[in-house]
Amino acid sequence: MNEYDRETQEMVRMYRTHQGLREIGDHFGKSHQAIAYRLHQAGVELRRRGGGRDWSKDPETLAMKELYDGDKTLSEVGAVFGKTGATVAHRFRMAGFERRPRGGHKPPAEYTVGMAFKLPPALFEKLCRLSEAHTRGNRSKFMRGLLEAVVENR
Repeated sequence: MNEYDRETQEMVRMYRTHQGLREIGDHFGKSHQAIAYRLHQAGVELRRRGGGRDWSKDPETLAMKELYDGDKTLSEVGAVFGKTGATVAHRFRMAGFERRPRGGHKPPAEYTVGMAFKLPPALFEKLCRLSEAHTRGNRSKFMRGLLEAVVENR
């Protein structure tokens, strides 16, 4: 057995112990493409990018799903884990998890601005009405009303 074959065998062994192409390439001083070529020539079936991870069993993804099922939005879930809502959505797609339809999130009653900031009841009611206007797409009316409500209740 020559040096080339011994090197290839070592590459196969490293790959089968879940080392990545780049890591193996760094070890041998070769590019990851060269390692992929050698492994392919040796009859090794290469993993998909990301190691073929099963996202449906990933602990972090399962924790994200639990928060999402508990009425948090994708963005809120992402903020907890230091990721974007788009990353959370991508993870859910990769795991095969169902998502709510867009705009289907309604915060629970106990998660209101009034309770979080101890607003006076009149101000809270006005903000709720303004929020309804905002969700109907009337942003300028919402912003004007919000400014008026804050000035009135100083």
